[in-house]
Amino acid sequence: MDTRTTIRLDPLYGGAYTRLRLCAFVPTPLPGWALRRLCSLLTLFSGYPVRFVLSVDDLAVPWSELWTASITELPDDCCQASFIIRRRNDHGGSARSPG
Repeated sequence: MDTRTTIRLDPLYGGAYTRLRLCAFVPTPLPGWALRRLCSLLTLFSGYPVRFVLSVDDLAVPWSELWTASITELPDDCCQASFIIRRRNDHGGSARSPG
């Protein structure tokens, strides 16, 4: 497993914008101050709230609860959350928003 942090940059609209894709391994969950700081910076530069997508199956419930608690502590204007709930051995899943 490759655990390096990777930021992939792709030009959009002739270079007027850049698509940034971040892939990293982090502790579960990130400390609240770090998650707020990361979301604030990404929101500042993109102009949009950060969209969190948690992919969860029945084995990941404790993990999901930790992340959900951290995400719900964030200001509403800097994040949106949705969930992909899967059954074991299901590779598709269905998107569900908290509510």
